Amino acid sequence: MRVLKLILNVVTLGLPSDEGDVVELQKLTLHMYWPFDNIEQWMLAKALTFPSPLSNREIRNLAVELHCPWIMPGKGFKSVRDFYKRLNQLPAKGGEWQQSYVTRGPTAPPWSPPMVPFWYRDSLDVLKEILGDVRLAKDMKWAPEKLVNSDGECLYSELWTGDWWPRIQVLANCFRSNFRNKLVNGNVPI
Repeated sequence: MRVLKLILNVVTLGLPSDEGDVVELQKLTLHMYWPFDNIEQWMLAKALTFPSPLSNREIRNLAVELHCPWIMPGKGFKSVRDFYKRLNQLPAKGGEWQQSYVTRGPTAPPWSPPMVPFWYRDSLDVLKEILGDVRLAKDMKWAPEKLVNSDGECLYSELWTGDWWPRIQVLANCFRSNFRNKLVNGNVPI
């Protein structure tokens, strides 16, 4: 709560209210871009990795302070290893990537490879990440809606505008209440 008050104070008035707030604000800004030291490192890392990661040689020539005299001290990285170490400290979004293989079936043509690698993530972790993102909240729908045009005809554009959603939601609620009644009455076999 104190940090929120401090941020509001700085945003609205432009100045911290006392010396203790100045120290706390400095601590807050130090950890705001963790694992990077500052916004410049964070923006540099983003430029080096998106839309596709650059090679180690390009990272060394563009972001390592020793090889780039134009980078101010503390705004770049000490080495390519330092850059990757900081990237690896970032928490995985939507779960960890895992590798698996598809093997050739008995009816596959002889020229097909024996194994094909692919990468995947746990779909439940990805769903949790999407649902937990507050930036997407305004675009999420949790209840069905009927959209009609000026002639009173139903418009179907999204899943939540269709006839399917209300039927499924009613079925799910019936199932849930039926199960709850059985659970309360002790009729659920274990």
